[in-house]
Amino acid sequence: MEYDSSAYPDCDPVPQAAISPHGLAFRPHEDGLGGELLVINHEREAVEVFDVGSEGSSVTLTWIGCVPLAADMYGNGVAVSDDGETLFVTKFFNPATRDADLGALLSGDPSGEVRTWTKGEGWRAVPGTELAGANGIALSPDASAIFVAEWGGQKLWRFDLTGDTEPQSVALDFWPDNLRWGDDGLLYVTGQEVTPAQVPSCLAGDITACPYTGFDILAIDPETLDTSVVFAYDGQDFGHTTVALPVGDDYWIGTIFGDKVGKLTAAP
Repeated sequence: MEYDSSAYPDCDPVPQAAISPHGLAFRPHEDGLGGELLVINHEREAVEVFDVGSEGSSVTLTWIGCVPLAADMYGNGVAVSDDGETLFVTKFFNPATRDADLGALLSGDPSGEVRTWTKGEGWRAVPGTELAGANGIALSPDASAIFVAEWGGQKLWRFDLTGDTEPQSVALDFWPDNLRWGDDGLLYVTGQEVTPAQVPSCLAGDITACPYTGFDILAIDPETLDTSVVFAYDGQDFGHTTVALPVGDDYWIGTIFGDKVGKLTAAP
């Protein structure tokens, strides 16, 4: 442990023995060696921060602090500025009104929004980002915009942080989850292909009532929001995908069920 009290003064300096991780973000160090891993932790509703390093051929994680979430925040996705000074977190719902908020988002009504955090200022809402289940989030490379997956509304949104343009959105055919940048400058998104009636069973982890139905991976142009399908799968042995991370010619795929990740390799 190397607790950084100057960077994270509001954090309990004793790290937890175990965490309940959700959204992730990674900020590389300027020298390209290692970086910081940020993790939404539902054990104490905070963003935990780890330094990523190496020892020989092994990757090391060292806890350095946390940012407690506001009491009305159930955090989902997280993004961070290049300098590490600003966090962006999607508030999926209010834990105190969980059932009512889940009912609202399943009807396409707002249940939360995007919040930002800076040291000394704390948390504040980003105006105009009230969404039905704000889920995955990504910050543009120039930090001028954020992209947010609206899970309950089945849309991908672009919010201009400069205030120069109105919010833009594109409708999707699934419940979009996490967002990841590719080296090609495109955003990649996947999600769950279920009916609204199945969602409670899916959230409860009941795979019998929420069986795999396949999945799509989309590439999205961040300027136009034009979408293209880069992979479509209709098998029933893997699905309910949460993230599609492009790495070279591969895509690493997460799921809400099971103890495995998927790996897809693009055809030559």
